[in-house]
Amino acid sequence: MITIKQRRHCDIYLKCEFFFQLGKSKEGKVLQFVTNGEKPGGSPRNVRLTALSPTSLELTWDDPEKRLLHGPVVRYNIGYREYK
Repeated sequence: MITIKQRRHCDIYLKCEFFFQLGKSKEGKVLQFVTNGEKPGGSPRNVRLTALSPTSLELTWDDPEKRLLHGPVVRYNIGYREYK
């Protein structure tokens, strides 16, 4: 058994061969595994909220620092609620 402790997203390629007293097996197929990584270790940077009109806002931001990313950013969740 092989245990891979990897925080970052990565591709793993594996090929197996078996060795016996009488020789070795045929080469196995190359198998590809992809790790998911983990959530980023930091928050979005330079978050900016701009009023475009009385009823419209624009929200922009920069990704967390590259050194804090442990895989591709898949999505951001943005929530809001109205106050009356």
